[in-house]
Amino acid sequence: MWFAFSRLFGPLEVAADCIACVGPCLGDSIAAIACSVSCLPGCACALGVIGIVWVVMRPAVGIPLILFFILVLAGFVGYKFYRKSQGGEAREVEVVEPKVEEENAAAEEA
Repeated sequence: MWFAFSRLFGPLEVAADCIACVGPCLGDSIAAIACSVSCLPGCACALGVIGIVWVVMRPAVGIPLILFFILVLAGFVGYKFYRKSQGGEAREVEVVEPKVEEENAAAEEA
Protein backbone atom coordinates (compact mmCIF):
# COMPACT_ATOMS: atom_id res chain seq x y z
CA MET A 1 0.00 0.00 0.00
CA TRP A 2 2.86 2.35 0.78
CA PHE A 3 4.29 1.90 -2.71
CA ALA A 4 0.85 2.50 -4.24
CA PHE A 5 0.43 5.77 -2.35
CA SER A 6 3.91 6.95 -3.30
CA ARG A 7 3.21 6.17 -6.99
CA LEU A 8 0.33 8.67 -6.97
CA PHE A 9 2.99 11.38 -7.14
CA GLY A 10 4.70 9.80 -10.18
CA PRO A 11 3.36 12.32 -12.72
CA LEU A 12 4.58 15.18 -10.55
CA GLU A 13 8.06 13.66 -10.47
CA VAL A 14 8.12 13.32 -14.27
CA ALA A 15 6.91 16.91 -14.72
CA ALA A 16 9.75 18.15 -12.50
CA ASP A 17 12.25 16.04 -14.46
CA CYS A 18 11.33 17.98 -17.62
CA ILE A 19 12.71 21.26 -16.26
CA ALA A 20 16.08 22.11 -17.77
CA CYS A 21 19.26 21.89 -15.64
CA VAL A 22 17.65 21.34 -12.22
CA GLY A 23 14.91 18.93 -13.33
CA PRO A 24 16.55 15.66 -12.31
CA CYS A 25 17.40 17.06 -8.89
CA LEU A 26 13.82 18.31 -8.41
CA GLY A 27 12.39 15.01 -9.60
CA ASP A 28 14.52 13.05 -7.14
CA SER A 29 13.57 15.43 -4.34
CA ILE A 30 9.87 15.06 -5.09
CA ALA A 31 10.28 11.27 -5.16
CA ALA A 32 11.92 11.30 -1.71
CA ILE A 33 9.29 13.61 -0.24
CA ALA A 34 6.44 11.59 -1.75
CA CYS A 35 7.91 8.39 -0.34
CA SER A 36 8.16 9.93 3.14
CA VAL A 37 4.73 11.57 3.12
CA SER A 38 2.92 8.50 1.82
CA CYS A 39 4.28 6.20 4.53
CA LEU A 40 1.73 6.95 7.25
CA PRO A 41 -1.46 6.83 5.15
CA GLY A 42 -0.24 3.75 3.28
CA CYS A 43 0.57 1.90 6.49
CA ALA A 44 -2.72 2.97 8.06
CA CYS A 45 -4.72 1.66 5.11
CA ALA A 46 -2.75 -1.58 5.14
CA LEU A 47 -3.45 -1.98 8.86
CA GLY A 48 -7.15 -1.42 8.15
CA VAL A 49 -7.24 -4.19 5.55
CA ILE A 50 -5.09 -6.52 7.64
CA GLY A 51 -7.23 -5.76 10.70
CA ILE A 52 -10.46 -6.65 8.88
CA VAL A 53 -9.01 -10.02 7.87
CA TRP A 54 -7.64 -10.70 11.36
CA VAL A 55 -10.98 -9.85 13.02
CA VAL A 56 -12.46 -12.80 11.18
CA MET A 57 -9.50 -15.11 11.84
CA ARG A 58 -8.41 -14.06 15.34
CA PRO A 59 -10.34 -11.19 16.98
CA ALA A 60 -7.77 -10.68 19.74
CA VAL A 61 -5.25 -9.54 17.13
CA GLY A 62 -7.65 -7.90 14.65
CA ILE A 63 -9.52 -5.59 17.03
CA PRO A 64 -6.38 -3.67 18.15
CA LEU A 65 -5.37 -3.27 14.49
CA ILE A 66 -8.80 -1.89 13.62
CA LEU A 67 -8.67 0.46 16.62
CA PHE A 68 -5.26 1.75 15.55
CA PHE A 69 -6.58 2.27 12.01
CA ILE A 70 -9.56 4.24 13.36
CA LEU A 71 -7.25 6.30 15.58
CA VAL A 72 -4.99 7.24 12.64
CA LEU A 73 -8.02 7.99 10.46
CA ALA A 74 -9.46 10.24 13.18
CA GLY A 75 -6.07 11.99 13.38
CA PHE A 76 -6.14 12.68 9.64
CA VAL A 77 -9.69 14.04 9.79
CA GLY A 78 -8.90 16.15 12.85
CA TYR A 79 -5.80 17.57 11.19
CA LYS A 80 -7.79 18.39 8.06
CA PHE A 81 -10.39 20.32 10.05
CA TYR A 82 -7.66 22.05 12.06
CA ARG A 83 -5.87 23.22 8.92
CA LYS A 84 -9.17 24.31 7.38
CA SER A 85 -9.99 26.43 10.43
CA GLN A 86 -6.49 27.94 10.45
CA GLY A 87 -6.46 28.63 6.71
CA GLY A 88 -9.72 30.59 6.80
CA GLU A 89 -8.19 33.42 8.79
CA ALA A 90 -6.66 36.33 6.92
CA ARG A 91 -2.94 36.74 7.32
CA GLU A 92 -1.46 40.16 7.84
CA VAL A 93 1.34 41.04 5.47
CA GLU A 94 3.61 43.99 6.16
CA VAL A 95 4.60 45.85 3.03
CA VAL A 96 7.95 47.59 3.22
CA GLU A 97 8.52 50.23 0.59
CA PRO A 98 12.07 51.01 -0.45
CA LYS A 99 13.39 54.39 0.54
CA VAL A 100 14.44 55.55 -2.90
CA GLU A 101 14.37 59.28 -2.06
CA GLU A 102 16.95 58.96 0.71
CA GLU A 103 19.22 56.85 -1.50
CA ASN A 104 18.94 59.34 -4.37
CA ALA A 105 19.71 62.27 -2.05
CA ALA A 106 22.77 60.47 -0.66
CA ALA A 107 23.98 59.72 -4.19
CA GLU A 108 23.55 63.36 -5.28
CA GLU A 109 25.51 64.67 -2.27
CA ALA A 110 28.45 62.42 -3.01
